[in-house]
Amino acid sequence: MWLGICLSAVGNFFLAAACFSDKKERLYLFQCFECLFLAAASVCFRAFGGVAVMLVCALRNYLIFARKMNGFWLVLTLILTVGLGIFCNNLGWIGLFPVLASVQLTLCGKLIEGERGNKIALFFNLFFWSVYGFLIGDFPTGVVNGLLCLFMPLSLLKSFVKKRKKARQTAVFVL
Repeated sequence: MWLGICLSAVGNFFLAAACFSDKKERLYLFQCFECLFLAAASVCFRAFGGVAVMLVCALRNYLIFARKMNGFWLVLTLILTVGLGIFCNNLGWIGLFPVLASVQLTLCGKLIEGERGNKIALFFNLFFWSVYGFLIGDFPTGVVNGLLCLFMPLSLLKSFVKKRKKARQTAVFVL
């Protein structure tokens, strides 16, 4: 149990870094590392559906980071997430939270362009993982994801102000 909590804490460090990343690619690289640590933590919590989903998520995040995500990989990661997540699920309805969260972020990672859209998608993903973390006893994940849900609006505001400031500078040069 303590090993799971420690691995979860390291994974959540990478998640926090992803939430405050300025670039989409870096966001998904940090999430790749997060998923690998949380997969190992899920073994300690005996949440085997979570292990399967987190490993597929690590693959998905790497593909998005490396700009290799295409229609084939999108469909394959979705099928693997749902198939393995349900097949390995040993927690009943609670074990479906990782499947739901992963499908949501997989679709958003491929279909949404831009930092703000991806951060909004990440906000909802954090919420799903926070609930799941508390339900399986992975309190670092529950707490960190919950806190990051609270801080995501600040990150979105920073992004909005930065973009607006850049637009004003461009408008001055045009005049």
